[in-house]
Amino acid sequence: MIIMRTDGGGTCYQNERLQQLKKVLESTPIETNILKLHDHKGNLTVYWDGIPTTQETLYLNLLWEFFNEYIVEHKFVEL
Repeated sequence: MIIMRTDGGGTCYQNERLQQLKKVLESTPIETNILKLHDHKGNLTVYWDGIPTTQETLYLNLLWEFFNEYIVEHKFVEL
């Protein structure tokens, strides 16, 4: 799973909350379906390998709310 954060200037860097989110996800079965997490100014985009279930997307949304962020966009690659 790739984690990436960009700010308004387009600068890319790793951040602590994405690392924490990745660590939590690594202990769940859905981690293997996530290709990339991208945080852009608090808006999380999740790139999935295949179509995620409603439960998977809701779980990730709840995890992101833990960081007081509420915008999550789910994108998937259908094979």
